[in-house]
Amino acid sequence: MVKAHSRAEKVRVHPSLVQMRGMSNAIALGAHAREQGAALESLDLSGCRSLSEHALLDYFTTIDTIRNLDLSNCIQLSDDTLAALASYMRQAEAEAEEDALAWEALQVRDASQPRLVGKARLHVEARHCGTLSLIIIIIIMIIIIIMIIIIIIIIIIIIIIIIIIIIIIIIIIITILDLYYVIGVLQSLTANQCSGLTSVTLQLPPSVQLRDLHLSGCTNLGKIVVTCAQLRSLNISGNSSLTFLALRCNALEALSASQCLRLEGLQEGCHLPSLLHANFANCRSLAGLDESLAACTSLLTLNVNGCISLFRLVLDAQTEMLRLEAAGCRQMRRIVCGSAALEVLHLQGKSLRHLDVGGCSNLHELQMSRLERPVADLMAAARSSKDPLYLKIDDCPRLAADVVSRLEAAFRSRRHKYA
Repeated sequence: MVKAHSRAEKVRVHPSLVQMRGMSNAIALGAHAREQGAALESLDLSGCRSLSEHALLDYFTTIDTIRNLDLSNCIQLSDDTLAALASYMRQAEAEAEEDALAWEALQVRDASQPRLVGKARLHVEARHCGTLSLIIIIIIMIIIIIMIIIIIIIIIIIIIIIIIIIIIIIIIIITILDLYYVIGVLQSLTANQCSGLTSVTLQLPPSVQLRDLHLSGCTNLGKIVVTCAQLRSLNISGNSSLTFLALRCNALEALSASQCLRLEGLQEGCHLPSLLHANFANCRSLAGLDESLAACTSLLTLNVNGCISLFRLVLDAQTEMLRLEAAGCRQMRRIVCGSAALEVLHLQGKSLRHLDVGGCSNLHELQMSRLERPVADLMAAARSSKDPLYLKIDDCPRLAADVVSRLEAAFRSRRHKYA
C-alpha cells in the first residue's frame, strides 16, 4: 500500500508495489501534492529489488521536488543508473538557478520601471536617429552604385567607339591595299569621256607596272598630276578645261595633249627625260615650252600646230629632233633648232622674224604656209618692229634650192640681218 495524502511531504513505496499500478498512483499522488502546495521532498524506495532504472527516472521527471531518496537494497540499480540520476540532478539544479536569476531580474525590472520610461524614450529617439542615418547611408550607397554604373556604361561606349574606329581603319587599310594590288598589276588604264572628272592625281611607287594612261575628252578635268616611273604613254587630248599639268615620269615616251584649249604650259618640276613624241596641237593658250622641253634630249617629234599663242620655240642643239611641226602658229616670231637629225620642218611665216636652222644637215623638207605672199608679210613685220629679220639656213645640203631661194627672198630687206 502507499500511504499518501494530498499534502504529504514523505512517501514510502513498498517493494511489492514497484511493478504494480500502486507505483503509478504514488507518483500521481506526489504530483498532486505539489500542486496543492505541499512539495514531496522524501521518497523511500529501499528494498525494491525489482526497481529498474527507467522507473526511477520516472519519479524525477514527474516529481522534481524530491530532496531525500533512499535506494537501499535495490539490486537492479547499476553504475549507469546512478550516473543518469546524477546528470538529471545537475540539470535540475541548473534550471533552478536560471529560474532564480530570472526571478531576480524580474524584480529589478519592476522596481526600476519608472526610470525605464525616460530611457525608453531616449532609446526610441536614438533608434529613430539611427534609422535616419541608415536611410541616408542607403541613399548614398545607391547614388554611388548609380554613378559606378554610369561610369561603366561610359567606358563601354568609349570601348565600342574605339573598336568601331579600329574596324574602319582596318577596312580603309584593306581597301588601300586592294587598290594598290589592283594598280600594281594594272598595265593600262582608260578613262576617256568622263565628264565627272575634275582632278586626277596618280602618285604611284616605282613598283607599279602601269604603262598606258588615257584620259582624253574629259571636258571638266582641270588638273592632272602623274608620278609613275614605268608609264610609257599618256593621252590627255580634248580636255578643254585643263589648266594644270604636272608630270614626273622617267620612262614616258609619248605625250598627246592636243586641243587642251586652256593649257598654258607644263608646270615647273616636270621631268620627262625619255620623252620621244610630244603633241600639243591646237592648244590655243600654250605660250611657252622652252624650259619644259629643255631636258627632253631624246625628243624626236614635236607638234605645236595651231598653237596661236606660242611666240617662241628654242630647241637645244643636243636634241635628236626629227620632225618639228609649227604650222598655224600665228604669233610665232622665233624658231631655233640646231638638231643635226632634223628632217621635216613645217612653219607659218606671217609673223616669223627669226629662223635659225643652221647645222640641220638632214633637213630635207621645209614647208612654210602663206609663202605665196611672204615678202609682203615679212616687210610689213619689219616696218612695224625695231627687231631685224634673221635667217640662218647654213649647212642644210639636203634642202631644195628653190626653197632656200624663196626663204632668202622673203627675208631680204634693208633692215634684215642675214648670216
